[in-house]
Amino acid sequence: MEKKRALLSSDKLVGLTAMLISLVTLIIFVRQTNIMDKQSRLSSPAVLDGGTK
Repeated sequence: MEKKRALLSSDKLVGLTAMLISLVTLIIFVRQTNIMDKQSRLSSPAVLDGGTK
């Protein structure tokens, strides 16, 4: 009988896990950047109009 090869070897599993962690990190980074941008836009009108409100 021939031995069946495992679908995912340990090398492939480690590589896929690293890629998944990198992708999640990228998504978090983009989301955080969008939140910071929104926050800065919401806080800037008081400074731009001289705070006359």
